[in-house]
Amino acid sequence: MREFAQRLMMQGQMAAPNVATAIFGTAGSEGQALYLGQPALRIGLWPVLSAGQPGMAMGLFTLLGLLLERWQGVRVYRMAARVEGDPDAWQWSMPASQFGVDDWQLEELDDNVGIWGELDALSDGLSLVLKVEDDRQPEDAPPALFRQDAASLNALVKSLPGFCERIVHSLGFQELRRHSPSYADVENELAVLDALDLAFQLELRLFLGQWGQPWPAVRLDETLRALAGLATDGDGLVPWLYARSLARCLRFADDTGGIQDLAARNEALFQAHESAAIIYSASLFSRGQTNEAYDVLESLENPGPSAALTLADLYRQGGRIQDALDVLQAIVEAELASSELLVYYGDLLQAMNMSGLPCESYVFLEPDDDQEDAQLLEALHAWEAAEVKAPQDAQVLQRILVTRAELESVDEEFWTTFGRLVTLEDAGESLRQVIDACYNLESLEPAQRFLQQACDRDPDNLEVGLNLAEVMLVEQDEEQLLHLLDRLKPLAGDEASRAELDRLRLMLEVPDLEWRLGEIESVLDAGNTIRSEDTEWLEGILEHSPGLGGLHALLGRAYLGWGEDGTALEILLDGHRRFPGDAELTALLGEQLWQAGEAELAFEYLGKGLSENPNDVALLALTGRFLFEDGQDEAARGCLARAEALAPRHPALQQARIHIAATLAE
Repeated sequence: MREFAQRLMMQGQMAAPNVATAIFGTAGSEGQALYLGQPALRIGLWPVLSAGQPGMAMGLFTLLGLLLERWQGVRVYRMAARVEGDPDAWQWSMPASQFGVDDWQLEELDDNVGIWGELDALSDGLSLVLKVEDDRQPEDAPPALFRQDAASLNALVKSLPGFCERIVHSLGFQELRRHSPSYADVENELAVLDALDLAFQLELRLFLGQWGQPWPAVRLDETLRALAGLATDGDGLVPWLYARSLARCLRFADDTGGIQDLAARNEALFQAHESAAIIYSASLFSRGQTNEAYDVLESLENPGPSAALTLADLYRQGGRIQDALDVLQAIVEAELASSELLVYYGDLLQAMNMSGLPCESYVFLEPDDDQEDAQLLEALHAWEAAEVKAPQDAQVLQRILVTRAELESVDEEFWTTFGRLVTLEDAGESLRQVIDACYNLESLEPAQRFLQQACDRDPDNLEVGLNLAEVMLVEQDEEQLLHLLDRLKPLAGDEASRAELDRLRLMLEVPDLEWRLGEIESVLDAGNTIRSEDTEWLEGILEHSPGLGGLHALLGRAYLGWGEDGTALEILLDGHRRFPGDAELTALLGEQLWQAGEAELAFEYLGKGLSENPNDVALLALTGRFLFEDGQDEAARGCLARAEALAPRHPALQQARIHIAATLAE
């Protein structure tokens, strides 16, 4: 069963989109997959048991797997059947899909969360009870219990997106995958039951196919056609299930050509159900079929904001920036934009401005407006329009405030908006970014006032207290700051919080701390070595505050500059133990291990780093370079293509280009 487990684990690999790369030409190919490290949350999903309605239970099992994978960083291994013996001789029956977590497992599977449960009939409906065992918790921690009661199957199905959200959030994951909508409604109960059964049959056959028992293409086609035939008007479960099942079959079935032909014959379904078109288009794009992905959404007669946003994002990933802008601006001009689309439009303009890319036209600015900061102003107007639609969105307010601070547009309205941001529950990190952007303002007295009021209302809120301390530091209110830090110390229950308190106290004791760290970093960035007294100073700071982020990387780079690779490696390993998710540390560590001839270990650390930081361009570029040196050209292409799609002018990517070009020239 080892090979079976490995094939299941490979199902979550990140596909390399077929976009152009200046290094190799065209990167990616149909069906190509690139391993970029394990997702942080790997769920083993065991059958939902039911004494009276096992078919319904396994349909819900299938639906749970699809819903749980809507979150970023989550992979689900579906234990659809208990298999053994010769795959060619084995035959499925429902009892093979009704087993408990203790009855059968794939020992080689790398899941770190297990989910199993039961479906029971009540006198007034149904009850779904799931147990969630998190291996990241202490061994003696009991499984968490989640229960959802409903008056009918339809009511239960309609409640499952929220039910899964509760489960995933309890496991520490909040961010949804892009282009992964849910269903808004459900059809009649008979259609729902039939659709769940068909979806389970497809999932079962994909599972058995990974084991070694392929399903005839004609049966796959028949089942998908039957599922599509159940779709009715409205944004219901059936078209969503069809699109999600289609996407999974495209990834794991042997005959994908027939599946795509079937999808083409069902174009009317995508016209009627935008969410299905979004899911199918995104699945094509992830396979590297970019033009086919564009075609699905471009063919929609009346695309809504969600479809337009998906198309714009796929254009952007494919390097078609102007096309992305055109799609977004058309929706904004038609006054159909959602807050999400407006935020994305502003973000794209900001990214273009940072990269020096021109914008040919604007929506919010006058056509003859030739201001120097036109792109930033247009982005600001987009975010302000998003604020009208989502006034409680902390990230929208953060974007507005940071940009206004950058444009030096700070007035009474600015501080009123800041005060609103302070009152939002999830505003901690957003506030920190705003405070950082306000460092150069003449006074942060209004910010201190709002934060002090929030601290008085909720004195045990550590995040509010830390933000207040940051402002007090800027305002040089040392006496009040020391008092506040003493009060916050008992509230700091994790290493990150304690490190932040250490940093604030250290900055009081060493006022030029950040300036001096910046100077040292500048010297190292220029490729020079730092003075021995600077190294001794860094070591003293690290000994005083070992949890202070960034110090291990600086000290490690200092020793590397002196040629003391062994000492540098020890420092980097110690830093990685303290900060396993730090992308810079991971890149430095991976590079040193590679140069030391520890290729396997280097890839292990880089893979873990990318699972924590999948969009870190420096990590992607370095991994791509090492994959190339290791002879894994296809994987290198995918890695570098992703880096180019994110930040084509990033220094790390430029270094990778130079290195690979020099190697190819030889």
